[in-house]
Amino acid sequence: MKALSILHDARSETMKTLKWLTGIWAALLICIIVCDSKSELLYTIRYDTKNNASYEIKEKVQDVYNDLVSGIHSDSYVIMVMDNLNRFEFAKDIKAEWKNNQLYIVQGNGKGSEIHGTLETYSVCVPKVQPRSFLQEIFSGF
Repeated sequence: MKALSILHDARSETMKTLKWLTGIWAALLICIIVCDSKSELLYTIRYDTKNNASYEIKEKVQDVYNDLVSGIHSDSYVIMVMDNLNRFEFAKDIKAEWKNNQLYIVQGNGKGSEIHGTLETYSVCVPKVQPRSFLQEIFSGF
């Protein structure tokens, strides 16, 4: 009977240790997911009821974002957007605001269609192309 009691105590200690390790692992996993999601910049655009140029406005918002964050570390993207909301107000009927960690763009009365998305940065490195000629390479040694 005493052997069963000792075995039960050992199992209970093992279960406590496993519960603690599982809790720590879950906390780390949640932290990784939350920290990773901060690198994205979400936006919502609410269009006017009489809007016919939804694509142009969306593209202009993306262009303004690219201009703001070009050459800046990704940790500073949110700060650049928050400090330059007036740059997203590129037309007199467009208002920009930052709330709930998201960029909100409202055109006109804002009662038309609504789109959601993620602002992306585009960086393209194109090497400078030097014109070359086969004949020029052959005779360049003379």
